[in-house]
Amino acid sequence: MRDQGLRQNFHGWLGGVEGNFNKWFGLATEVGGNYWKLPRSASEINESFHSFAGGPRFSSRTNSAATPFAHLLLGADRASLSTIGLGVGGHETDFILQPGGGVDIWVTPKLGIRLGSDYRRLWASGGGVNEFRFTAGMVFGFGHPVNGADALDETGFLISEDSLDNSASAGGSGTASEIGVLSRRSAGSLYQFG
Repeated sequence: MRDQGLRQNFHGWLGGVEGNFNKWFGLATEVGGNYWKLPRSASEINESFHSFAGGPRFSSRTNSAATPFAHLLLGADRASLSTIGLGVGGHETDFILQPGGGVDIWVTPKLGIRLGSDYRRLWASGGGVNEFRFTAGMVFGFGHPVNGADALDETGFLISEDSLDNSASAGGSGTASEIGVLSRRSAGSLYQFG
């Protein structure tokens, strides 16, 4: 994450869960943490941000190799500051608005790579803060396929639409079950590295 007010880059992690109602609309939630440390000779400054957000996510599932998506998340960000050697610290929780998007690139029907970016507007007590975030992680699929034409054989690969009967192509919705990674067909969660 890049904080434009502090002009600093923060490293961190991200976990999320998504539940899809159909093949183009779902609700996404995420929890993340970002950290920064400034060592000095007599003291050390540590700053951390933990965010909790959720909102609608729109996906295009017309290609089985990649799923682009866009979302608008709302939530809260808790900022904490501590110093070692100076005895100063504090924390505050602020409202965030986070539009963003990305693409899931599928290696197998249930395992993919996610690349994404977000703009985050934070309303802090001292004024607004602009942040930018770039993420990369793994995506796992869970639940029923959202697009009923996408059925899997016993090895986990897609069966052609021609080989499906009417009951298999009825379609369904997915629900999330674990911290891990997000899916194009149902739900899951996302790990961010970096």
